[in-house]
Amino acid sequence: MTSNLVSRFAAPLAVALALFAVDQNQAGQPQPEEPSASSDALAFLESKLPELHQEVLKLQRLAPEEFHDALECARAIEAEHAHFAAMDEELARIFLTIKKREYQNQIFAERQAQRVAPGSDFPISLKRPAPGIPSDHGEYMRLMMDLMVLAFWSDATRICTFMLDHGQSNRYFNFIDGVQGTWHALSHWKDFSGKTEDDDGLTSWASKEEKLHMYNAVNRWHHEQVAHLLGRMKQIDDGHGSLLDNSIILYGSSLADGHEHDAENLPLLIAGNAGATVKTGRQIKYRENTSLSSFHLSTLHRLGVPAERFGETEQPMSELDG
Repeated sequence: MTSNLVSRFAAPLAVALALFAVDQNQAGQPQPEEPSASSDALAFLESKLPELHQEVLKLQRLAPEEFHDALECARAIEAEHAHFAAMDEELARIFLTIKKREYQNQIFAERQAQRVAPGSDFPISLKRPAPGIPSDHGEYMRLMMDLMVLAFWSDATRICTFMLDHGQSNRYFNFIDGVQGTWHALSHWKDFSGKTEDDDGLTSWASKEEKLHMYNAVNRWHHEQVAHLLGRMKQIDDGHGSLLDNSIILYGSSLADGHEHDAENLPLLIAGNAGATVKTGRQIKYRENTSLSSFHLSTLHRLGVPAERFGETEQPMSELDG
């Protein structure tokens, strides 16, 4: 195989594989901050960058065993190129390490752009939003959900928190058919006179049943936004299952009843298989006085964090285990 690889990738392979070898064989070694070689060496490397880019793209498609054979081939080629072998070793390692990171980012961006290009088979259509916060609250909410999906998909972050609306929000949800009044006022659904300190002084309701119906309509609208997030994540292939399969999403509130400010019996939605560690598709009724901290502790364990305690609990939640 080595001889075939020589003809397949030609001389620049030595430069390209030197770039990859830094990560595999020099990991953990201290890297000097300042190069110490001549500008001629830099000029030589700069002249090789276009070829190097193409070779890196080819190497990305190699299987592990092919990569090993290619590396041995590159070492043989390198010995034949005195002008490269004579370069300052430390400078070459520093420079190629930096370029490797730049190429990885560039390659990822190019591949993602190809995947979502018009006419591709990618299931999600992505459109660059206009600058600024959309005046349409629904559009803004979907934009934030899409940003979270892209952040997870690109591995820009593994953890994200998002508050759909805070408890004291005076946002109007009149854009939902049949709803009037502010979000905070609606949460106090037993008070329908419109004359409490939580009201805007303009809105009143015919009955607590009417107000509760509006309150539930806003809750339903929030659920739909989360459904949008989960739907997006389910559409993305993450290699071993979907992005949702390899995530865990907690959705809920710090209050079970906004009117009573009751923090017991919280209705929570847990979505995603967390890498096949969570059994989904169930409704679980927990024993009384189960702390939400036990869920957070079990989540830390699923993420590989060996925490012994979270908040007031030392007992991770076992009911979710797959």
